[in-house]
Amino acid sequence: MRNWSLFILVFLVSLGFPGPALADSPITSTGFHQHYAQAGVVAARSGRMSTPVLNFLLGRAPTDQKAACVNALSWQKDPTGNAQAFVKALEGKYRKQGKALSTGDLAADELMTLGYLLAMHDYFKFEPLEKARGGLWAAQPKALLAEAVLRSPADFTIAMIAALIAVQNTPDKDWCQVYSLVQAVLDRFPAADRNLKPEAVKSIMEYIGAYKKYCPLPAGQLDLGFLDAQEMIPYAGQLAVATLAGVALWDSKTHKLLSVHKRGITVSLAVLGGKLWAGSNSTLARWDGRAWKEYLKWDGTQKTGFYRLATDPKGVLHVFWNRSHWQYDATGDRFVALPTEGFNFFHGAFSTTGELWGISLLKGIRRKSGTAWFSYATKSAGYPGRDPRRVIVDARKHIWIADFANGFFRFDPVKDQFVQDGPKLDKAVDLRVDVARGRTWYLHYTKGVTLVENGKLQAFDLSREILHGQVIHHKYLRCLHLADNGDLYVGTENALVRIYREKGTYRIRSYTQTKLP
Repeated sequence: MRNWSLFILVFLVSLGFPGPALADSPITSTGFHQHYAQAGVVAARSGRMSTPVLNFLLGRAPTDQKAACVNALSWQKDPTGNAQAFVKALEGKYRKQGKALSTGDLAADELMTLGYLLAMHDYFKFEPLEKARGGLWAAQPKALLAEAVLRSPADFTIAMIAALIAVQNTPDKDWCQVYSLVQAVLDRFPAADRNLKPEAVKSIMEYIGAYKKYCPLPAGQLDLGFLDAQEMIPYAGQLAVATLAGVALWDSKTHKLLSVHKRGITVSLAVLGGKLWAGSNSTLARWDGRAWKEYLKWDGTQKTGFYRLATDPKGVLHVFWNRSHWQYDATGDRFVALPTEGFNFFHGAFSTTGELWGISLLKGIRRKSGTAWFSYATKSAGYPGRDPRRVIVDARKHIWIADFANGFFRFDPVKDQFVQDGPKLDKAVDLRVDVARGRTWYLHYTKGVTLVENGKLQAFDLSREILHGQVIHHKYLRCLHLADNGDLYVGTENALVRIYREKGTYRIRSYTQTKLP
């Protein structure tokens, strides 16, 4: 798995940023210890190999509890020190030092525990602690777990930890193996034969299951990533949706999926001159109704990040990636590099007066007026929020920030600062203002939509819905689109949701499918 920058990128995605909920690290992203309350496991949540933790791992606790203990120790605090402490303790227990103590001296649960600790010690390369010292100091995680499985083939916990370690460094092109190898362990052990708590297994598979999308699909089956919306805009009588798999085009009247275009994780869309532009991870492309044309393409194995698109009041397309900024030259059909913005451009938009507003992730808001830049740092008088995610220019020309930690903030140009506005909530994601009907819609990441109409609040809980007799759970709600007729569309991770008014009552309807259009 490629590099640290990719790990950070996708880790942020899993916290609510656009993209898949993968963190590229199975052994550090499956926190199943939370389902265990033994004293040793609780003590291990400090992240350090204290005496109570060490005694617990050396004692007679079942393998699932020992695995949960190492899982609780994790990798953040002192993974190398934790592994070293356990090796020293084993040397003391068996009264052998260095090369004199081999893996053959250890029990299966000790092999699993040491292998799991060593995997936490260096979860990118799986390097031994000290190869020159030999013995357990030169041991490697995969070999230890393989031996543990041979010693105790009927132990489900050992098999599961072995599988998680086996898939840890799977190359991106083989991500299907992450799912298939771990799933194979479940297939091999009936539920009655598993010595890991069902809740812990569920916790592991909630993460591992996300890799299933990389496995080949049966003929005619839709990649469900095309239902996982990131942004929506109208395009040629259709609703264009940026998704985790690419671009999905829905019929605005029938609400049927018309076509899908595989472009990888796509987070930003724009329409210019009747053509659709899509900003994705490592690619920028234009759709003319027949084919895609690529621009500014780079090697996705060497760089990470998404192209962000914004159109200025003059109708000129601007493209941002990290600190880079380009402007589209329609005459030459090319992009011209502009001076660097000086900060990593996470999301942004142009105001109706031509000012460029951008978010510097976890740092604050930047505003460009003419050639001058103005900053509004997080947790300051200028911007009280802590985690800005999206810039929104509403139909009244107001500038808003959706803050994942503190809700919605509206810019007050007189005071030159952002003021909190709208319903009090966290995990703010998006909003739309319907001037003609006096409505403002606020989107929460997991709960749903809050409508403010004529001074009254009405909440629409979208977390659970009955669709065709089936219960549909919308866990993640990421974007809004307000149609000209007043219908509100909500992009979720598994369906397109429409809130509309009929006979004086608001109604909710979802649209989804499993087959290719």
